[in-house]
Amino acid sequence: MNELLNERARSTRRRWISCGHLLLISLLLVSCGTSPVASIAELKAAEEGLTKLQETINMANGAMRDRLGQTSAQVDKTLKDVRELLAENGKKAIDAYDLRIARLMRQANETLYQASESALSLEAALSEDVNNSLLTTANIVSGIPFVKVRPFISMTVPTVFIPGASQDYQFRIAGFFHHDWSEPEITLQDGSKLKGVLEAPNNRILVSFPREFINNNQGKRITVSIRYPAERSLIGMKTYDTRAVSLMVMPQNVAYYKILSAEAMPDVVYDNPTVDFANDRQAGKASTNEDDTTRSFNDLSGGFDFANTYDRDKSSIAGAAIVRSGGNNPDNQNNGSVTTDGAGSKAVLHQKAQGSSDHGCPFQCRWGEGADRYDLVRVTLKLARRGTPVRWHLDGGAEEGAMTWGSSVDLIPISGRELTKFIFEFTDYTYDPPVYRKLSLLDNYDSGVVRAEASKGGAHITVRSVRRK
Repeated sequence: MNELLNERARSTRRRWISCGHLLLISLLLVSCGTSPVASIAELKAAEEGLTKLQETINMANGAMRDRLGQTSAQVDKTLKDVRELLAENGKKAIDAYDLRIARLMRQANETLYQASESALSLEAALSEDVNNSLLTTANIVSGIPFVKVRPFISMTVPTVFIPGASQDYQFRIAGFFHHDWSEPEITLQDGSKLKGVLEAPNNRILVSFPREFINNNQGKRITVSIRYPAERSLIGMKTYDTRAVSLMVMPQNVAYYKILSAEAMPDVVYDNPTVDFANDRQAGKASTNEDDTTRSFNDLSGGFDFANTYDRDKSSIAGAAIVRSGGNNPDNQNNGSVTTDGAGSKAVLHQKAQGSSDHGCPFQCRWGEGADRYDLVRVTLKLARRGTPVRWHLDGGAEEGAMTWGSSVDLIPISGRELTKFIFEFTDYTYDPPVYRKLSLLDNYDSGVVRAEASKGGAHITVRSVRRK
């Protein structure tokens, strides 16, 4: 596989490489039968590796930390034993080498191997550069000309396969093997055999998986049993070691999603009742009275139910008109008009009443008189009915479906309406067992391979792409 998904392992990359290096070195030291002095350095190297491994597990995300629970407990126990032994004085530690250090180093080696295997199957296996670095280290260390070294397996690369390749898949087992002994036997969990080719001089076993086999095992774990000669007696009898390796075949369908609920507020419905108010403006003889009478929206809408039926914040005055006028207008100077402001928050009645003066005297006197202006105003209100969220449809794709590598879906509410309630579920099949999540409004999920977000603007789900040969 040319490209795997690197980002998921980025945060733990250096630590796994360091642990892998320490694992390989400590395996070789134990295999060679080191001196007591070398064993102290060996213990210190194991302590450093286990400490970094412990830190990495503690910093892992929730899902990974849960799956590494058993390994974490073993790391804690082994690290405690190593530190206790290092705390003793040097002579005691050296004297105890055969019984305690050798046993403890075997325990540390196995802990490191199991932790590396678990972590790779969950996170780092999707990082090609991490695997390549570990494999390179294994090849370098395995190439040192040892004497009487017990063969061992250090790392398997890769541990995750992506279906859909155009040619067969290659799986490499890195370690130290004797080329003049028989080749390792590769057995699958169903009993079928695979041919492993020992590549010299880099101490790698190359195994080919037919692409049909990978495609037929999508979403499954494949257990590979590797049996290889570990010792040979003077008379040629061989003792075999067996290592079981768990490999994951990713499914073609990486995720599955389903919209459970999407609600938004519908378009506002308005009622248009009318409300009247009147004013009579008076002026005395030979005087003028001109002024405004203002009625706010709150003044005019006091008789309506804004607690249950209408929404005051969305309501306003739609318009106003004078429907009836009257009064004494001696000089025909009275007038009236009504206006509303742009926000629909008030209606303003402007009136003028002007009384007449005495004139024509002394010969044809016409006595002045007072005036009044009466107006009846009818105001039309625009009252917004209180709405309740309704089921809202989404554009951009099906509201339920499977997602493959490199696919994405953006489900957006029609008319661009913001969602007031949103719930969708999805399953991430890149984990074993698959991870199920139910996201509500403003929730998100990111496994490094699958990203999902539930927002007021809809659902956004993306699956990382991967190149296949």
